[in-house]
Amino acid sequence: MDEKMPSRRRTGDLTSGPIPRTLLLFALPVLGSNVLQSLNGSINAVWVGRFLGESALTATSNANLVLFLGAGRAHRLCLFHARRAR
Repeated sequence: MDEKMPSRRRTGDLTSGPIPRTLLLFALPVLGSNVLQSLNGSINAVWVGRFLGESALTATSNANLVLFLGAGRAHRLCLFHARRAR
Protein backbone atom coordinates (compact mmCIF):
# COMPACT_ATOMS: atom_id res chain seq x y z
CA MET A 1 0.00 0.00 0.00
CA ASP A 2 1.23 3.49 -0.81
CA GLU A 3 2.80 5.31 2.15
CA LYS A 4 1.32 8.67 1.10
CA MET A 5 -2.31 7.55 1.09
CA PRO A 6 -4.14 8.11 4.37
CA SER A 7 -5.75 5.19 6.09
CA ARG A 8 -9.50 4.81 5.62
CA ARG A 9 -9.98 3.78 9.22
CA ARG A 10 -10.53 6.82 11.40
CA THR A 11 -9.77 6.46 15.06
CA GLY A 12 -11.02 9.14 17.41
CA ASP A 13 -9.05 10.21 20.42
CA LEU A 14 -11.51 10.73 23.27
CA THR A 15 -8.81 12.10 25.58
CA SER A 16 -8.14 15.33 23.71
CA GLY A 17 -10.19 18.15 22.24
CA PRO A 18 -13.31 19.90 23.50
CA ILE A 19 -15.07 17.81 26.14
CA PRO A 20 -18.74 18.75 25.41
CA ARG A 21 -18.45 18.02 21.67
CA THR A 22 -16.57 14.77 22.21
CA LEU A 23 -19.03 13.61 24.86
CA LEU A 24 -22.00 14.45 22.63
CA LEU A 25 -20.54 12.59 19.66
CA PHE A 26 -19.80 9.60 21.90
CA ALA A 27 -23.34 9.57 23.34
CA LEU A 28 -25.35 10.15 20.14
CA PRO A 29 -25.66 6.49 19.04
CA VAL A 30 -26.85 5.39 22.47
CA LEU A 31 -29.22 8.34 22.74
CA GLY A 32 -30.68 7.64 19.31
CA SER A 33 -31.16 3.97 20.13
CA ASN A 34 -32.96 4.80 23.37
CA VAL A 35 -35.25 7.31 21.66
CA LEU A 36 -36.20 4.81 18.94
CA GLN A 37 -36.82 2.05 21.45
CA SER A 38 -38.99 4.32 23.63
CA LEU A 39 -40.95 5.41 20.57
CA ASN A 40 -41.47 1.76 19.63
CA GLY A 41 -42.83 0.99 23.11
CA SER A 42 -45.16 3.99 23.02
CA ILE A 43 -46.58 3.08 19.62
CA ASN A 44 -47.06 -0.53 20.73
CA ALA A 45 -48.88 0.67 23.85
CA VAL A 46 -51.27 2.83 21.82
CA TRP A 47 -52.16 0.10 19.35
CA VAL A 48 -52.38 -2.75 21.83
CA GLY A 49 -54.32 -0.68 24.37
CA ARG A 50 -56.81 0.41 21.73
CA PHE A 51 -57.48 -2.97 20.14
CA LEU A 52 -56.57 -5.75 22.59
CA GLY A 53 -57.38 -4.44 26.06
CA GLU A 54 -55.77 -3.93 29.44
CA SER A 55 -54.18 -7.34 30.01
CA ALA A 56 -52.45 -7.27 26.60
CA LEU A 57 -51.27 -3.72 27.32
CA THR A 58 -49.72 -4.90 30.60
CA ALA A 59 -47.92 -7.73 28.82
CA THR A 60 -46.65 -5.37 26.12
CA SER A 61 -45.38 -2.87 28.69
CA ASN A 62 -43.53 -5.57 30.61
CA ALA A 63 -42.03 -7.01 27.43
CA ASN A 64 -40.87 -3.54 26.38
CA LEU A 65 -39.10 -3.08 29.71
CA VAL A 66 -37.36 -6.46 29.38
CA LEU A 67 -36.27 -5.66 25.81
CA PHE A 68 -35.00 -2.23 26.89
CA LEU A 69 -32.87 -3.82 29.62
CA GLY A 70 -31.65 -6.49 27.19
CA ALA A 71 -30.59 -3.88 24.65
CA GLY A 72 -28.68 -2.03 27.35
CA ARG A 73 -26.91 -5.22 28.38
CA ALA A 74 -26.00 -6.00 24.76
CA HIS A 75 -24.60 -2.50 24.33
CA ARG A 76 -22.47 -2.87 27.47
CA LEU A 77 -21.17 -6.24 26.28
CA CYS A 78 -20.19 -4.77 22.92
CA LEU A 79 -18.31 -1.94 24.62
CA PHE A 80 -16.61 -4.40 26.98
CA HIS A 81 -15.42 -6.64 24.13
CA ALA A 82 -14.29 -3.66 22.05
CA ARG A 83 -12.20 -2.42 24.95
CA ARG A 84 -10.67 -5.87 25.58
CA ALA A 85 -9.75 -6.22 21.88
CA ARG A 86 -7.33 -3.31 22.11
